[in-house]
Amino acid sequence: MIQAVLKNITLLQTDIWSTLTEADKHLFLDKYYKAWDKLRAPFPPETGEDLIKAWDENVFQVYDNLVQVTKNESSFTFELDNDERINFDYVINATGNDINLSYDMEEVPLISQLINERIIQAETFGGIQVTVPTLSVVSQKYGVLNTLKAHGQLIAGIQFGNSSVRIISKSAKASVKDILGKIKVRKTV
Repeated sequence: MIQAVLKNITLLQTDIWSTLTEADKHLFLDKYYKAWDKLRAPFPPETGEDLIKAWDENVFQVYDNLVQVTKNESSFTFELDNDERINFDYVINATGNDINLSYDMEEVPLISQLINERIIQAETFGGIQVTVPTLSVVSQKYGVLNTLKAHGQLIAGIQFGNSSVRIISKSAKASVKDILGKIKVRKTV
């Protein structure tokens, strides 16, 4: 029942998020986010049963103390926090994207460069700052960049809960509409 209610407010959650004060956002994240996230996207029991069976049969391994992944010629080496090194042929990242940006993001050199050059700037609650609904990047150096759009996980701190296909589609339409509006203006000028 509660999943049905949460599904129906999915398109409103980014609007609700934008009306909260920073203190209220911190309160929500600290006190309610874990429960909210589990309720809005519950784990199907069948999938859980398949994973338990695969775990019992040693089909996969899970490591939570990973420090470094090194890409070799045809494999990967995992370095764990206890200095153990393990080699793998395949790696599946099931942790999602890190939305906390920094100036030394070696794994994402383009983002690191854009931050260092002050073209994009980090949002307090993750990702980068953009305007809503046009998704234009907010630059510390240049102000609002109407011709540079950001989308998806990269703006999760501004557009809370945007892992929903409905939210991504809705925001993409608004962003494209903004781009098309600027193109029409240029042609008529």
